[in-house]
This record gives sequence, structure tokens and C-alpha cells, in this order.
Amino acid sequence: MGIPTSILLAFVFHIGGKGLWMGIIVALFVQALFLGIIILFTDWEKEVNCFFS
Repeated sequence: MGIPTSILLAFVFHIGGKGLWMGIIVALFVQALFLGIIILFTDWEKEVNCFFS
């Protein structure tokens, strides 16, 4: 997600180095979003029972 965004912003939209950094920031937000979704939708009781049984 970050590399295509970086390439698009830096070279297609001619933003340059700022576009590369913006792509990294986009990747960071997408990663945090997906991690949050995984944490929210995980059945933690099932995980604990699976670990100790």
C-alpha cells in the first residue's frame, strides 16, 4: 500500500520527496487500521482457552 502510493505521489503527481514520505505515512495509517480491526474482532476468550487447553 505504501510503495504504490509513494510512487504515485512522488512521480505521477510530481510532489517529489514529500510524496515518498506521504506514502510511508499512508502505509502507517493503513497498518494501524488493520491491526485495530484485528484486535477488535478477535475472540479473546477463545484465544485464551485454546492456549491453555
